[in-house]
Amino acid sequence: MLTAIGSDGHVVNCTSSVNNCTLANLHCGQTYTLNIIAKGDNCSSPAHTSTFRSVPCAPTGLSVDISCETNSAVLSWDASEGAVEYFGCAQPVNGEPLYCDGPNPHCTIEGLECGEMYNFSVEASDGVCNSSFSSPLQEGAAPCAPTDLTVRMQRIGQAHWAMMSWEKVDCPDVEYLAEITGRLQDDPQAMMVVSSYWLPRAYFEFPMPCSMAYNLTVRSKNSAGVSEPSSPFTGVTVPCAPQNVIFTGNTESARLSWDSSVFATEYKVFDVSGAVPVELCSTPELFCQVNNFDPSYTTVVAINDEGVSIASTDITGPVNRRRRRDLRTTQVYGHLHNGPEIPEKLNVKVSGVSLDMTWSKVKDATEYTLIIEEEQNEQEPPRVRSVEEDFHTETDLKPWTTYNVRLRSKNPISQSDYSSPVRITTGSS
Repeated sequence: MLTAIGSDGHVVNCTSSVNNCTLANLHCGQTYTLNIIAKGDNCSSPAHTSTFRSVPCAPTGLSVDISCETNSAVLSWDASEGAVEYFGCAQPVNGEPLYCDGPNPHCTIEGLECGEMYNFSVEASDGVCNSSFSSPLQEGAAPCAPTDLTVRMQRIGQAHWAMMSWEKVDCPDVEYLAEITGRLQDDPQAMMVVSSYWLPRAYFEFPMPCSMAYNLTVRSKNSAGVSEPSSPFTGVTVPCAPQNVIFTGNTESARLSWDSSVFATEYKVFDVSGAVPVELCSTPELFCQVNNFDPSYTTVVAINDEGVSIASTDITGPVNRRRRRDLRTTQVYGHLHNGPEIPEKLNVKVSGVSLDMTWSKVKDATEYTLIIEEEQNEQEPPRVRSVEEDFHTETDLKPWTTYNVRLRSKNPISQSDYSSPVRITTGSS
């Protein structure tokens, strides 16, 4: 007759007519005291006492820390009573398992495949027998965060765009998400957060407000999971146009002044009365002395390393100098009989789901109107754009869709007819 008493109080009995017996359903990781008694018809022997330890319990508290840079995983868990060695396992969905082992409750598995999902588990050994495996913990070998972020500011029409790019991650089927956090006018109380959508390409374009300090981060993902954010790229945008531009004096000699534009390092004043702007002065200060200038044909811009602001054209001064632009406009257009001509050489190029449009400038035109219509879809309203330049970029169109583009010129007196439509089909998103 055998009786086993565990250190947790568990009792198991066994009776046999031969010199062996099986003790079933023992508790794992316990030291048992074993009492063995031989019994005859009328008497029993003294008890023989010994001890033994049951198989270690399966480890608990498993955690996994995957390193995408080294394609490895550090496994750690709670120690099992009586264990002298542990075996860790990473079982992929398809393929051979990977292992690690050691006497401590942690080990490192090498050689993970980026983008693969794994079931991680661990078993304990007392040197003779092994425990069952712990409950599996599923983790993916997610791609690393992108590196080498770069930002280039570009002006398109009357707006500035940030052209962002980064190094592609070496992992299958990766997509990227860019996120910008910015302070408008560098004001902590005026925050902006905007993100792209997930794309397989390693670049994105954001329209950017002027005079904004920003942080850019990029994440990558595939079926195995999402990476941590990249190291942030910190920068500022092009400054806003100078405000409250005023002049004192007269057109022969005047002192121009303006309010500070956040992040501007330099200001320039131009005479724009001719076909080519003429620089009148350049200064880091908030004022400038100019000679022989016309406030109706003078602009002020703010500059930093990222680019040049939109021009400020509203310049105030003495009352008797205020209406010269209106007078000149009246004189010019008073001689027009048929209005501005229809714009020529409308050129439309496709860039994914964007259209880049250019055309020849029209004499006496102050503005252009673009009509962008989706072909054979009367339910979709046309896009109407008014621009002052001889170029325009239209974004976020539908992929693989045919559009018709028409253009006309305008001035304060009249407008031309629309040009013949240009038929164009967008590409993939």
